[in-house]
Amino acid sequence: LAKRENATIADGAVIDTNFINKGSESLITGGEINAVFVGTDLTSGNVDTEVQGGKFSKFFVGGALVKTGSAEMGTVAVTVSGGEFADRIYGAGYAYGTAAETELRAENSVINISGGTVNDGVFGGAHARKNAHAIVNAVDINISGGTFKDIFGGGWAEQGSTSTVTSATIDMSAGFAEYIFAGGANGSNSASINGSEAAAASGDTAPAVAISLTGSADADYIFLSSKHANSKVYGDVTLTISDCDSDK
Repeated sequence: LAKRENATIADGAVIDTNFINKGSESLITGGEINAVFVGTDLTSGNVDTEVQGGKFSKFFVGGALVKTGSAEMGTVAVTVSGGEFADRIYGAGYAYGTAAETELRAENSVINISGGTVNDGVFGGAHARKNAHAIVNAVDINISGGTFKDIFGGGWAEQGSTSTVTSATIDMSAGFAEYIFAGGANGSNSASINGSEAAAASGDTAPAVAISLTGSADADYIFLSSKHANSKVYGDVTLTISDCDSDK
């Protein structure tokens, strides 16, 4: 593992293992990296990451919890203007545990992308694995450029875990996505958006997920649901398409 704090990675850097940024800030302008974890070892506060270029496998923003423990993060944000992602971007980090007390929480997951290529998915929520639990209050995904296979409002869960998002917005004004899903996806467990539960408790009538496509945004398919059977969207979903190039 390559571990740094508040790191900057530039062109020419080659890290063929996992890159662990223990700090709350990271700037990546180039290089080739296997998997990136930003905010590891943090248990509170905000995380801010900027990617201007480079080649990556998986990319996790907002903390990585391994085995046991908990974190209460504020706003975890990633801004991407370039780069090639062979796999996925997770806006709210990674929780991997062996016990039920492994829990990763974030108040806000903010993803701003204006360029680059993601060959798999962009997830607003977290990746939860091995009996871990990830909870994100609000997801805000803003796409103004780039090419994507999938865009998800929610997270990913597997191996006895749960990944939950209370509400999500996906705003796309440019770029291309093959698929947009209101909710999340799963390997074997629950990845859900619980908008109706939050609304019932607060009296708020806001939708669980709001998707908007404008301008030169283009998508082949838009699903007002999650990708897999165990991934649910509990609550209303709104879709707005206006003055948009998308015709499918």
